[in-house]
Amino acid sequence: MKHIFMPMRSLPPEDRAEFVGESTKRSVASVPTMMTIGVIAYSSFVFFDWICLPDQLLRFSVVRFTLVFATVIYVWALKQGKVPFTALSKYLLTVPPVIVTTYMVVSVPREFFVLETCTEVMLILCTAALFPWLPNEYFIYALTSFFGSAIFWHLFSDFQESEITLEYFVVGTTFIVSTVTVFVQTEQAVKLFIANKNLMRHERAKLESRIGAIESRLAESDRNAYLAHHLGLFLHEIKNILLSLDLMSDHKSVSPEGMNELLANIKKSNDLARKRIEAFLAKIKVGSTHKQTLSLASEVSSILPILTHDAKKNGVTVDYRANSNLDTLTIFAVPGAVAVVLFDITRNAMNAINEARRLYPGPSFSGAIVMNVSVTGEAVQFIIEDNGIGLSDEVSSAFDAGEVIESFEGKRSGIGTLGMRHEAKENQFHIALTPRLGGGTTATFLVPLHREGMNLPHSNEVARKLA
Repeated sequence: MKHIFMPMRSLPPEDRAEFVGESTKRSVASVPTMMTIGVIAYSSFVFFDWICLPDQLLRFSVVRFTLVFATVIYVWALKQGKVPFTALSKYLLTVPPVIVTTYMVVSVPREFFVLETCTEVMLILCTAALFPWLPNEYFIYALTSFFGSAIFWHLFSDFQESEITLEYFVVGTTFIVSTVTVFVQTEQAVKLFIANKNLMRHERAKLESRIGAIESRLAESDRNAYLAHHLGLFLHEIKNILLSLDLMSDHKSVSPEGMNELLANIKKSNDLARKRIEAFLAKIKVGSTHKQTLSLASEVSSILPILTHDAKKNGVTVDYRANSNLDTLTIFAVPGAVAVVLFDITRNAMNAINEARRLYPGPSFSGAIVMNVSVTGEAVQFIIEDNGIGLSDEVSSAFDAGEVIESFEGKRSGIGTLGMRHEAKENQFHIALTPRLGGGTTATFLVPLHREGMNLPHSNEVARKLA
């Protein structure tokens, strides 16, 4: 009971504002129905005037229909949005009928006093029931309507003192009953609002937990695809080793220089395979390796020989250009993450070049990859360009959205990006693919720098600053 006369005090400020907004929406929605019923009912009093007060018919009809027309025009303006709906709108829709009814009460003969008084009380009570009032709004409305009409009768009518006393009693009783009714209705509406709010929060928590479970499964699926992709690369390197061993077995057809080159290739393929299998076995055991402060130069130098060797086997030249001294730069990432991303980008570039060679054979696709490295603001920027088959703008957008992408010839090329996406998400890298002018693709790879005492910028923030 403590909230009946302060029903909205139980709501926090943000919920109170939402409750008031919903109440206003209900008021706006109820206006056409309420006013239609009110206009029809009020107009029907013309028949009462015609039967009981024929000498007052013309005057009363003019007053009634003037009020009806004004109300209809105002309601039309509210529906069309030409007039904003506020608490004042409720007063403008309800107070005029009370004033007009009060005027008629003091204008009719004394024998119709009780009937007109009951008509006014019914009008005000129906208004209270049909509109979803807020307590403070209804209190102001009822106070001015009830006691305003009673004072009007007291000053301008010739009623006896007993009749005026009866009027004050009826008005006061109706005021108390209707006000308490509105306050109780508001209390019930607040309880229903709180219950619905709690239900929505509970459902939202359930949905968020389900979303979290789905995201966890997707992450696990992405991780499994990531591991499968790179274990496939590991098997590819093993295949290269076996092929080299097959060539060495036919030693008569291989010169000493060729033999040395084959041995060097076997060693590089073996080193790459060993590094990959060690890294991914660690990921399988712990789910993810820990981030460390790393030297960018050592990360890049560990992968460059492998990239060059892999490119040479594919008949592609790699032009590495460092525009900044990487020896003094440090990053905060999982060891090997930069190498994995650079390897995936160049491997996809080689695939695009091989696809271009297949579709358009000739010297124009001799195969070249240019890698520019520079420091830009708070990040190191790798720009890798190739002269391969190229991607469209739609494909670039699909890559940014994390989808499996296709080239304009229909070749699926997004599978090879699973590894780099995983590393980018885990280490806050930023990767973008854009079509290159003249054919080919430009891959932009941003790695946030790390300095002692600095807050690590998110990759999206770095990308926005560079845009």
